[in-house]
Amino acid sequence: MKANLNESMDRNNELSIFSTRELEFSKVEEEILESLRKLLAPYPNTEAANGMQAFLKNSQERAFHVNRACEMICELTHCAANQRQIRFVNNLSSYSQELNLLMHLFDYFGSSSGNMTKIAVFYTLFNAEHSKRWPILAKLVSMAISVNNADILVVTSSLACQLNSEFCSLIVDRIVYDFIFLYPDNIGKLKELPLSVPTFCNIFMKTVTEMYGQRDANSQWTNVPNILLEVLIEWIEKYNAQLVSAMIGVEYILCMPVGQAMSSTLSPYPGILEWIILSSLYEENKKSQQLFVKLHNAVCGSLVMMREDFNRMLIPAKIVVSIIQRIKNALEQGTSDEKLDDCLIRLAQIIQVSMHSKAIYGDFHILKMKLDELLMLKSNRLLDIVVSCLKNER
Repeated sequence: MKANLNESMDRNNELSIFSTRELEFSKVEEEILESLRKLLAPYPNTEAANGMQAFLKNSQERAFHVNRACEMICELTHCAANQRQIRFVNNLSSYSQELNLLMHLFDYFGSSSGNMTKIAVFYTLFNAEHSKRWPILAKLVSMAISVNNADILVVTSSLACQLNSEFCSLIVDRIVYDFIFLYPDNIGKLKELPLSVPTFCNIFMKTVTEMYGQRDANSQWTNVPNILLEVLIEWIEKYNAQLVSAMIGVEYILCMPVGQAMSSTLSPYPGILEWIILSSLYEENKKSQQLFVKLHNAVCGSLVMMREDFNRMLIPAKIVVSIIQRIKNALEQGTSDEKLDDCLIRLAQIIQVSMHSKAIYGDFHILKMKLDELLMLKSNRLLDIVVSCLKNER
């Protein structure tokens, strides 16, 4: 009984901080306005910026959005306070409350396209200071995918550009759980996403390559789910133009801090290339091996067909250098010649098409030096030809 009393007191204390009675209207209002200012700072004298000025003058509209934000903050906090019950007790009232909250959030943000005020409210609710709310957002994103709501996914993409990898991992992990493991029959919803939210898909691909495969030189290979590989292959084969365009498109530029490199930051190519090349050394599953070959062909095809007017900063040379070092580690540990030959052929082909499309950038002197060192340990005719071309061009 004492434990229940303490838990109740903890819950009441947390709720009292954020309850609608204690929330200062002006504080929430200022947070929303500050989010608006940050969103629109790079774009003075634009229609959106002028819209913000109109919003500032319209007290009725301002009160509506601030009130809705206060309601959602209260509900989000109440949900966070009940996380212990949700985890360890089959508490139907808690699940019901969470579902009501998700519906409330969906109702408000499900039509946020072009509405800078709603986007600002979204930033206010789910910024880095409120990471405890991210699990709820992850479920909201999964719900949005299920019902083909692009607005929530677009605004989540914008926030993901501003936050750390922890945020992206939490969101993507929920999607993988729901659509890959829990309801794989619903995978069609995931396959359609590049048509409406290519930026979200780029973030998804970049994040999953950090969750699976060999995350660093000292970690073990983590098998990539075959269904996930099939999704990525279909995305790259069918929607390559949309995905690459999104790396430098208006939707992405809007969400980036001023002066930050764009396409290189969002590009999923570095992680996918690591998968393709290193899987030939570490992947043992026959079906997965076949899928990695298909993924390799799809990526090479996408790089070859890249339009000349695209910003080509997609693959940093230092990533290729890192992959070469891992291949050298595998050589030292002892790997079959068949696996090594396959690995070096993939490496050579990737470098070749990256050079052709000018998608690779960075310190080519170090890249050339590391390739020479690799060829001294293990000869490969195709890689030798590629290195010669690299020396001639650079």
